[in-house]
Amino acid sequence: MQIAVFCRQYLRARDADDEPAMRVEASGLGHFLGSLLNQYLKNDSRWDSSERWIDGMVGASIDIRPPHVVVRGMIVWGRVADAGGPQWREPFEAQLGLTPDMASVDDYLLRFGNPQKPAQKIVFGLYETLADADGRIAVETTPGVSQVTDADRAVDVPLGDWAYEFRRLT
Repeated sequence: MQIAVFCRQYLRARDADDEPAMRVEASGLGHFLGSLLNQYLKNDSRWDSSERWIDGMVGASIDIRPPHVVVRGMIVWGRVADAGGPQWREPFEAQLGLTPDMASVDDYLLRFGNPQKPAQKIVFGLYETLADADGRIAVETTPGVSQVTDADRAVDVPLGDWAYEFRRLT
């Protein structure tokens, strides 16, 4: 499974202290997990996939302690009828259990959204977002001028307070 490949590559980059490679692998893992979440949401009646689309993950933090991996970040989604318009972000967490050799995924738990807090509306297109090495987001409002904000960092959601939870057990 691709998840295991991204995790192994991220671990290699981390062990080599190769921050650019870590960002690339974190981005790939976040994209893949966003796509996986989207597949589950398409089959959940509480999420109207004909009206909403998942754009991806920002602010990903990855904690790998083989064979366990935890990925936290913010999932960005938009409305189909207003593509290119405002988008929203909600917290996301994936707990992955890999095989001891990290060749494949044994099980996982995906958590998304906090029903206690409404999704945060964001407007992409007014600025560009880029994750720095700490997972913070650099907001570029004008070319060459940027600031770092924690708005897109992963947030802790109390256990049981997730809007959606999806499990795969082997």
